[in-house]
Amino acid sequence: KQWYQRRVAITAGRYNPFKSIFYDKYQQEDPAVSAETNKIINILENCNLYDRDSFNRDPNFKKNGEDFSICFNNVDGVASNFDELSSEILLLKKKFDVITLAETNINSENKGQYQLPGYQSVFLSKSSLKSKGSGLGIYIKDIFIYDEIEVCTQVSENLESLFIKVNNTHTPITIGVIYRPPSGDLKHFLSELDNTMGKLPTSNVFITGDFNIDLLKSRTNTYENVFYGHGFTPLISIATHYKPGCKPSCIDNIFCNSTDTVLASGVLENSASHHNPVFCLINHNLNTESDIECNKPKYDYSQSNIDTFISTIDSKMTESQFTDDEPGYQNFCEYFSETIDKCFLIDPNDIPTSKRNRFTNPWITNGIVTSISKKAYLYKTWKKSFSRSNPNGDEILYGKYKDYRKELLYLIRCAKRNYYSKKFEAVSGNSKKTWELINQLRGKFKPQLKPSFVINGKLVRERRSIANEFNKYFVSIAQKMNVQLQEHDNSSIPIMPIPSFTKFLDRRVSESIYMSSCTPEEVSCTIKDLDNGKASDICITVVKQSSKIISPKLCSFFNTFIEKGTFPDLMKIGNICPVYKKPVYKKPVYKKPV
Repeated sequence: KQWYQRRVAITAGRYNPFKSIFYDKYQQEDPAVSAETNKIINILENCNLYDRDSFNRDPNFKKNGEDFSICFNNVDGVASNFDELSSEILLLKKKFDVITLAETNINSENKGQYQLPGYQSVFLSKSSLKSKGSGLGIYIKDIFIYDEIEVCTQVSENLESLFIKVNNTHTPITIGVIYRPPSGDLKHFLSELDNTMGKLPTSNVFITGDFNIDLLKSRTNTYENVFYGHGFTPLISIATHYKPGCKPSCIDNIFCNSTDTVLASGVLENSASHHNPVFCLINHNLNTESDIECNKPKYDYSQSNIDTFISTIDSKMTESQFTDDEPGYQNFCEYFSETIDKCFLIDPNDIPTSKRNRFTNPWITNGIVTSISKKAYLYKTWKKSFSRSNPNGDEILYGKYKDYRKELLYLIRCAKRNYYSKKFEAVSGNSKKTWELINQLRGKFKPQLKPSFVINGKLVRERRSIANEFNKYFVSIAQKMNVQLQEHDNSSIPIMPIPSFTKFLDRRVSESIYMSSCTPEEVSCTIKDLDNGKASDICITVVKQSSKIISPKLCSFFNTFIEKGTFPDLMKIGNICPVYKKPVYKKPVYKKPV
């Protein structure tokens, strides 16, 4: 495929070398190649610059979930620009499925401090040789399951790269972010880039990044040939970087090797940094319906509802409709659960919705959002002052924008500091709540269990199959340990044999054992000693406040079971929760049962 090697001059500030492709009239034209070429030409010709309003008005970008979307931005420091970034996301109607970042300037262990609600993240630490101008990050929507591709992840003086593979789509999608430090050696960068691209799949790969090589200049053939040689095509054809004293350049881009799936691409006008975000939309069938967690039921445990609950079960206990046997105990438990739902469960239609978008942080008020819009207006006004006679724009307008942006950043920092100061004052003296706030600031949280897992090499989403696989794995742990013990019998490692039960149960009781009956007071005291913080399907506070009413009936049940020597089947059911041992979501082996 040498037809793509011919280069044409850049016209009207747009990169599109494919428009110059021609074929020998005596050589038969390949229809497939021709169709692919026309597709690429259309993508590059329709790549446009969008401000926030035009992006939100475009019908192609309004709907979420009907396509797969990727956005890249050189954020120029997450610590300083994260609040601006999250606010810009708030103002867009389209929520990108994957957001990649360059020049994060943080280490991966600090990523928890910069979380976007509704997204999970993976970060690559900045170079140890640099204080800034390094580091990569990828935000992925919670509904997606991904693997980090470690073989394609690296940090060097010439190239930084981070790649993931999204698995729970119709066809897995590989997404990466690359940053080329301007101080690095270009030849070494191209060599390392060529080596990295050789390890990637041959389709459905999207490489985003800041390559610091301007496609709008004519001497970029070597750089282009590396991508074209691996079957990749750029999707961005216009300037993405604007900075006073510098000519607009196309150094940020998205390359892909499956242009047939691309619906649109473009550049977003952004005032948070000198780099404008670039994006693309992919026509991809998503298999995430079963991965979207069902909305958990919400309960209102207000005191008035608790009083109603106690009154309801009190009248039922007076009627004494529950027999002192196992079926009666099961009926009692079912009635107790049904009454909880009746008294505390909130109708989803009655849950008030907040006007605040959940993609923003709580300290970003409506006033700050308005100020961000004004900053964007000042930036746009400065951009309009560009001309041939004044290629850097009006300096006075740029000065107004720059000063206003500094004031806005200071305002956001003050708002965040005041927000958490009030939070800490509200929990003063409560060590548990204080540590919860500290962990929130640290970004320490428990990952939610992903309902898709790899079983026998296949991605399975059916919940019963996943539960059975967990049971099968957890039950087999002891058997596998015994096999390992047998395999090491002849090794030099001394392993104590498993003792027989007769060593600790040497005296068999052949007569009988006596258990005294319990009392309602004993049951009530046991209930009151329950820890409110322990996990339970039923609110412990509700059980405690109703203990005087339910204790006599529970006492009657327990004494009957002791007298008959039976253990009810309902008490034999265990709620096993898989807890993460390692940050790998898809395999039961990385979970422990609790």
